[in-house]
Amino acid sequence: MKALKITGVVLAVLVVAVLLIGGYFGVVPWVSRLFGSNKPRDLGVKLTVENAYAGADIPVCRARQRSSSRSSTTRTRPRSSTLA
Repeated sequence: MKALKITGVVLAVLVVAVLLIGGYFGVVPWVSRLFGSNKPRDLGVKLTVENAYAGADIPVCRARQRSSSRSSTTRTRPRSSTLA
């Protein structure tokens, strides 16, 4: 009888833990609504061109040149008339 109570308590704790973790990550909708984890947050990040290329190895001016120098007539591979 004592082993049955211990098993029941352990099982209940595991079920509650799975529900809480699942709710936090959005798997259980009603729990995530209770936590408020289903609402977007404003992180205050402003996206600018300088910020977008801050982690890149290329400077901003070279990135703009690359995007503007590509033309629709220059292709590296010939166009195929049929789908392979």
